[in-house]
Amino acid sequence: METETFFGTYLVRRNLISEKDMLEALKCQSQETPSFIDMATRLSFLNMKEVYEILNLHAMSDYSFEEIAQRKGFLTAEQVDMITREREKLRPPIGEILVLQNKITKEVMPKELDKYHDIKSRYHDISEMLKSVKMFHEIPEHILDTLAYIGEKVTCRPYDRIVAQNEEADCFYAVVSGSLKVTKDSPDNPDKEFFLYKITKNDVFGVSSIFESQRRMANVTSEELTTLLKFDREQFLQFLKDYPKASYHILMFIIRRLLHRLRAASEELAMQMQAQETDSDSTLNDVV
Repeated sequence: METETFFGTYLVRRNLISEKDMLEALKCQSQETPSFIDMATRLSFLNMKEVYEILNLHAMSDYSFEEIAQRKGFLTAEQVDMITREREKLRPPIGEILVLQNKITKEVMPKELDKYHDIKSRYHDISEMLKSVKMFHEIPEHILDTLAYIGEKVTCRPYDRIVAQNEEADCFYAVVSGSLKVTKDSPDNPDKEFFLYKITKNDVFGVSSIFESQRRMANVTSEELTTLLKFDREQFLQFLKDYPKASYHILMFIIRRLLHRLRAASEELAMQMQAQETDSDSTLNDVV
């Protein structure tokens, strides 16, 4: 989602323009902005024969035109960046279009733009935090910018209870800094908890809540000053629907992590069974 689209959405939510106004302005903006192909040929990075070859590949792929051009060696990453920058230079700002179309006054526009940039800077900080989280390592930066808009920064002091066993699970967390401990309530003593494992920075927890509504299976408590990013289940599911390529990388991360934990649990169980067999053998030796 482009920055300008966010500004248009911001104006709609503020009831300063209608959704129809925004769509008309975006249509005008699109018409005034050279396409990626136009700019690539203007800069002599591609000729029409190469464009034709890429379009044929594009018709049989889920990748965008520029992704295919780069993957197949028609364009370098630097050339793609330059094409994007040149297009940005020629793209008229959505605010200017709305003023020219008399959808908003030129007195109101600068004030709203300043407010919008203040909000955007806060989300930029969250986007930077997301880059270090393992689950999002394969996600392109511009998509992380979108994901940042549904992330909520949470600062925890030592011993803050983030998740309580048996409470309803409707979100998950990414750890930006600090560490947390995972414990389970004792079935015999309500005041006692059993330590399970630690969660450290750049990891995530509670991700099972993405797939189904359930109750928390354990407690999570911060051990030190900790910064988290909280993601609401419904909003994150919508993000996954809107960005299928990002969804693929996220789901692959979750599957790999689950397989790793299942393998570790299986090995631990095998060791316990082996130890029990050894104890049984020694007991039989004593009896004999």
